[in-house]
Amino acid sequence: LKNIDAQKRKELEQETAATRDALTGVFNRAVFKYHVEMHMSENEELEDSTLLLLDIDNFKQINDTYGHAEGDHVIKQLSNALMKTFRRKDLLGRFGGDEFMVFLKNVTNREVINRRIEEFCAEFKKNSEYQCTCSIGIATAKKENFSYEEVLKKADDALYRSKKDGKNRYTYYE
Repeated sequence: LKNIDAQKRKELEQETAATRDALTGVFNRAVFKYHVEMHMSENEELEDSTLLLLDIDNFKQINDTYGHAEGDHVIKQLSNALMKTFRRKDLLGRFGGDEFMVFLKNVTNREVINRRIEEFCAEFKKNSEYQCTCSIGIATAKKENFSYEEVLKKADDALYRSKKDGKNRYTYYE
């Protein structure tokens, strides 16, 4: 029984390592994409959904000033704020570096999205020693003719506008 238990634990650890970001515990980029595409293709009661792309403002300065260990700590704080703020059924993923993704299943109401983003930003800033902020790009994932690459590009374009317009803000793709 001990051998079977140890083998099962090892298999679970390997599965987790293959699907989760090692630092934060959220989905890695590939698995996030897979779950978004599965949701958008297999859900019969599907409604439009929303993709958020987040980037920590001035993150390079934190790494350069305080070191990469502190940068990792800030990334963990961001992922904790995401987990605390968004619903369990929403998808959370790390795009890479200091960029994260949130997929709000069946939500496009801007009032709801704005409130959730404000809650997240307040939570992240409150728990960060460096008073960190984020820039966020938002794009609607339309159920008709859905393309993950297209909605990601739109969220990235909106994120770029948030950065260009002064950071510490969120922008919808128009």
